[in-house]
Amino acid sequence: MHETEYIERSDAAICVWANMADALGASPSLRAAWNKSSSVELRRTAIDLADVALSAWHAMSLEEQQVCIPYDWGFIATVVRSVEWNPEGNPVATIPYETPRALAAAILSDMSREKAQPSQPAHTFARFGQWLETSNPPADIAALLPDKKGE
Repeated sequence: MHETEYIERSDAAICVWANMADALGASPSLRAAWNKSSSVELRRTAIDLADVALSAWHAMSLEEQQVCIPYDWGFIATVVRSVEWNPEGNPVATIPYETPRALAAAILSDMSREKAQPSQPAHTFARFGQWLETSNPPADIAALLPDKKGE
């Protein structure tokens, strides 16, 4: 595997893992699968899902990929939501799309629907990102820190 491919796959797997952890509260079937599986199994599942996600990502045109930005909390989050979690055993039962292009089309459809009806993101990182966009972080953070001028 070429180094660039390895990095891309690693990044995708980390994004999948973070989205899986973030979705625990919203998905009872994922929570059940998480509780019945080991962390090792779930990390391997994240790697497998990363491969699926990358196949869909590469099936998209550059214009379609731009619709899916941010990659981690847009595209990958939508992939994770498309998984049918099996709480009885193997963490992932199916991804209900036969080809990467079919998954890509479903993701684009879901993301278009979400952008047409924006809602408050469920994940903390998106809320943190919104806070960064709407605040003056250095001043806000500095106000929370103890004054150490005299030290």
